Amino acid sequence: MEITQKEYDRITKIKDNDDAFEETVKLLDPYLEKYKVYYKFRNSEELDLDIFKKETKIIFGLLHYVFSTVDIDESDEEDKSKFEMLTYHTKYVYSKIDKVDINEQDKEFHDSLLYIVNYFEQSSKDMEEQYNTLSSRCDMLENFVSDVNINLKIQEIAKRIKDGTVSKEELVDDKKWCQTILKNYHKKEEVMVIIQEFHSLEKNDYKYLYNEESNKDTQKKYIRYMQIDNIMYIMLMIENKLKNN
Repeated sequence: MEITQKEYDRITKIKDNDDAFEETVKLLDPYLEKYKVYYKFRNSEELDLDIFKKETKIIFGLLHYVFSTVDIDESDEEDKSKFEMLTYHTKYVYSKIDKVDINEQDKEFHDSLLYIVNYFEQSSKDMEEQYNTLSSRCDMLENFVSDVNINLKIQEIAKRIKDGTVSKEELVDDKKWCQTILKNYHKKEEVMVIIQEFHSLEKNDYKYLYNEESNKDTQKKYIRYMQIDNIMYIMLMIENKLKNN
């Protein structure tokens, strides 16, 4: 997908903010890859400055458009602060790109560019880490849990979130599915154990505990704990995706 004014016009006509963001990310990923040497090392020697400015104007214009139509939870101060920083740096680049002299190494401009790059790179790494953790656990659980379909569903949801091939409506449905599984397939007291651990600084490694345990009943309990924890991870991924959209 080329970064063109035509694509900008098409995406800004999309009424659904989630869909507009997904289409913007499809342009953002190749853009970041194309210019990563400049972002990371401030090396502008091989830049076609006219094309770089044109494509940067389009990408940051799209990000600015998408962010300006996002509803933020005002009660979550941390998320609100992060979003305000993201919006500030996006708007700064968008407003300065036409006038800035790339060869002059404008520090504030470059810092804003780098902030956006690092933000999306870290988001991608976090998603990859969560997906790999879930996949590793599910591979193990499939050998023991009677309802294998639950683990397959967990992996399927995680992959769709990681690949970005999921709509807001699907995310809402996936969250409801997770809540139903926790309610109907697991004991309330066991769910509460994992919820409390999930929000604490210290968490048990139930995969390790399972391998160290010889009692079969205790092993089965650890397996249930792992599945509950997997579902909690999925719900966290869903919440993060919904917030970012």
